[in-house]
Amino acid sequence: MANNKGFTIVEIVIVITIIGILFALTVPHLSRTVNNTKVDTVEATLREFSMDMNNYIIDYGIIDINVPANDITEYKKQTWDFIKSINSNYSSFMFDCGTDPLTDNHITYGKPGGDGLPKYFEVKTLYKTDPWNNKYTLVVNTYRTVSGSKIVKDKWYGVMMFISPGPDGKLNTANYGNAGTIQDKYGDDILIIIQPK
Repeated sequence: MANNKGFTIVEIVIVITIIGILFALTVPHLSRTVNNTKVDTVEATLREFSMDMNNYIIDYGIIDINVPANDITEYKKQTWDFIKSINSNYSSFMFDCGTDPLTDNHITYGKPGGDGLPKYFEVKTLYKTDPWNNKYTLVVNTYRTVSGSKIVKDKWYGVMMFISPGPDGKLNTANYGNAGTIQDKYGDDILIIIQPK
């Protein structure tokens, strides 16, 4: 009788099953580790930008859109000048503000507030992207109201948010002020809030 030293089908199936179980246990952990590394990268980028903007605030104080009520043309010029100043003096993150504040302006403006001017503006980075290949967004609150003959700045005036839309690539800024859980408000956005003192 010949002595065969091969593996039986049962032994092969058992080994394949064990390898499959080990693989199934390892893959989710590896996936989580890769995602956590991406989030860490975004957080480091946000901290870097925060330091850049704190230098701006030390030099100039808060962003001050010094514009009469309803003067949207001057508002656009001043926001454009602000972004150009950041690009040239304060940040390695080039923001895409276009080439002209009125005809080629890549800044997005929010709905008008009590003074007839946008409550905020936002601008995306020109080149810098997060690990999911989304551009970062800077949102600056410029909400003012009119009280009698005076223009009054909102308590959040000058607050800046630097945001990565996260893995889904969608900004959830429309929900930021709403009630609900953190997940309801921010989705998977990763952001830093810079509040001038």
